[in-house]
Amino acid sequence: MHALLKPRPHPSIAGVMKHLQSIALAIALLATGAVTPAEQTTAPPGWSGNVHQLAVKLTERSAPELLRPLFADRFSGQFLSGQPATLDQLAPILSNVDWIEQFSYRANPDSLASDVIAAVNKSNLPQEVRKYFIPAGNQPERAANLNAMKWIGQQLKARSDQPIGVILAHSPSIDAETQPHGTVVVILLAGELVGFEQYQIRQIAFGTFTPRN
Repeated sequence: MHALLKPRPHPSIAGVMKHLQSIALAIALLATGAVTPAEQTTAPPGWSGNVHQLAVKLTERSAPELLRPLFADRFSGQFLSGQPATLDQLAPILSNVDWIEQFSYRANPDSLASDVIAAVNKSNLPQEVRKYFIPAGNQPERAANLNAMKWIGQQLKARSDQPIGVILAHSPSIDAETQPHGTVVVILLAGELVGFEQYQIRQIAFGTFTPRN
């Protein structure tokens, strides 16, 4: 797709893997049709458009200054580990992806696990990556959704009136020894209303992790 800039996994990203796996704990139940995914809250069109624009600009390797209009004047940026992060560090994160999904919500969703599972099921992701989203255990779907909701709350600390966005992507392997199955990218967003149906990004948390066998 686009020219490659090597993703830089954060040293504390192992903790993120645990949360991402909990997002997909209901996959076995969904696959059998035993559980119906939770209804997704409709996001305001202006916010969905903002999330989409960010995803497009990042895959196009846009310069940080071209990303800046999407963000509030005093936005908060951090890695998923909690350390501060800048737009310079965000800019190359989707420069080489072969799969990407984006999700937009009116508020912190109670259906993210279900939505991610459905998207992964329909994707062309390698089996080695797919199974990474299928952890062992029989935790009910509702619990997986609540885990994801709690995680987003901890990461973004968003108010109840702030819309939420999630961008999930996969980058192919660039090093068969250290990244045999590529890397997974996660971007969490919280917005704020700045005009009639106009939104900007107020908080962002992002990072990558490497699926292992």
